[in-house]
Amino acid sequence: MNEGELFFTNTLGTQQNDEEISDRDHLEPRQATLFLIDTSPPMFEENTNSQETPFMKSVQIYKNNMQMLCGFNRDDQMSLILFGTREWDKDPETKNVLTVQKFHKVTLDMLKEIKGKIDNHEGYFNLLSSDSKYPLHDALWHAAQAFSAVRTVLISRKIYLLTCEDNPTFDHPDEAHRIRTRVATFQNLGIDFRVIGLKNGFDHNKFYKELEIISSKMIPDIYIPLQLNDLEKEIQFPSRTISNIPWIFGKNVVVPVSIYTISTETRFPDMVHINRETNEQLKSSTVYRKTDEVEDDVDDVESEEQFNSNVVNAGGLAKFQAHGDRKLVFDVKELNLMFKQFNKGIETLCFKPIECDPMYHVDCAKFVTFSKTEASESQKQLFSTLVDKCEAKELMIVCRINYRMYTAPNIFYLYPNTKKGGFYIYKMAYEDHVRNLDKALSTWIYHKDWSHSPSEEAKKIFEKIVKKTRIKYDPSAFKNPKLGTLIANIEALALDMEEVDVPPDTTLPSKKLVERLADVLPEYRRIFSQNECEVPAKRRKIVDDAMILEHVQAQTVNSLTVAVLKEFLVQHNIAVSNAKKADLVSKVYQFYQN
Repeated sequence: MNEGELFFTNTLGTQQNDEEISDRDHLEPRQATLFLIDTSPPMFEENTNSQETPFMKSVQIYKNNMQMLCGFNRDDQMSLILFGTREWDKDPETKNVLTVQKFHKVTLDMLKEIKGKIDNHEGYFNLLSSDSKYPLHDALWHAAQAFSAVRTVLISRKIYLLTCEDNPTFDHPDEAHRIRTRVATFQNLGIDFRVIGLKNGFDHNKFYKELEIISSKMIPDIYIPLQLNDLEKEIQFPSRTISNIPWIFGKNVVVPVSIYTISTETRFPDMVHINRETNEQLKSSTVYRKTDEVEDDVDDVESEEQFNSNVVNAGGLAKFQAHGDRKLVFDVKELNLMFKQFNKGIETLCFKPIECDPMYHVDCAKFVTFSKTEASESQKQLFSTLVDKCEAKELMIVCRINYRMYTAPNIFYLYPNTKKGGFYIYKMAYEDHVRNLDKALSTWIYHKDWSHSPSEEAKKIFEKIVKKTRIKYDPSAFKNPKLGTLIANIEALALDMEEVDVPPDTTLPSKKLVERLADVLPEYRRIFSQNECEVPAKRRKIVDDAMILEHVQAQTVNSLTVAVLKEFLVQHNIAVSNAKKADLVSKVYQFYQN
């Protein structure tokens, strides 16, 4: 390839493509979660109903969250520290504070380790409890120091304290002051501190509410204690600040705001290539190869030298945007200049009456509110007034938003919500984002020429079904069945289990629901018989034997595609699984020789 020669690929442009990748990393940040668990004697008192101790329940929740994060395939890190123990760490030495697992990206080895300790808890955890020590201040200092060992960039640091003691320093005011002073440093360190009470009647107001408010400068009026049932959701589906930007209302009117995510994309474990003989994981890489025609299989390349001669290096790639019949190519400098004219922030374009159509939602919604750390009291008051006025007059705001410098802006609709004190953000759909479904819907959902019309008897049956299957909808009650099966397989692999304990599919009707419909289903089957709904069989493409024979006689079978070769061999009951093109060609010649 000559110097300066470019190999074009049909994508959106270098700058935009890089920004999309960085957006994904920014929207899916790494979080570090530390479980700080009390080992005082009340933590080992069994519950009369569940026959489970608060301590083992805490460790089990730690294990469950680690198991779920393994399946989510995120780079999150977790750590487990116990305080009030007979043993303690030596480096750094903090008496009565023991690190069970240091901060590390969640792996199968960590899951296997904590599972083994849970199985042997009688000989491991019970002997650690100290009757007289409750070093909460030292434990908080030790936990804060643990974050300094994390070398990756973190956007979220959280400490969850799980305990049964709701007022551990009621007769030690000096110790209470030391703890408050220590917790006050968490805000500068970017650590979010939450406390979870594990006994009935646990009162956060006695001591821990003040600590949680001090650590994050939370407004006391909106303080809500974190419950044990909500912990799993907060760790696995976190809401994160993706950008802190200014909202520009005028020349001298600016309000610092924060944009949060309100949903998390489900990510499955990555697929890896392994050697069939040794089960060794193989590394794969992608290269661009200059070619005149699209080939069906890599085996078509005659030699490795020919393949390497056509490989295009990174400096020889240029990306274009297709507009009509023309291809517009921009280099990196030109792309940067295109985006430099837009400043980072939110710019108000206009106000419109509220209208919301889910068909036009092209991206996950986000939420914007005033910055808790940067906004002054007057700026917070201005923002709150704007939210109240927009909701009272049923108006939405149209804005142009740039999350970061030198990026392409997007247009958003902002919907007010006074209860949450901010706006929901929806990306505005352009014309090419919206599909016209009128023709498709009229064909498949309703057609005026249908010979069948709903009868009164059928209507009554469906009314009964709706009444008997009415449930209180809660998204958290429905788990992803594919992800649950995947996580069960991961656990079985990590723990060398002979059988996989697959969780039940919560998207299917429960047994109770089926029992409710026991008297209705016979009537339903009588009216809507399965014979009326015939599913057409899948059509199979037939390959002409005469055409294949012509290629065999002309010795040109290699010019056929892999799909045609496989279809021909399957027609003649010849195995083709995991066969390369060269093997398929050989089987075709062998078929006619025999």
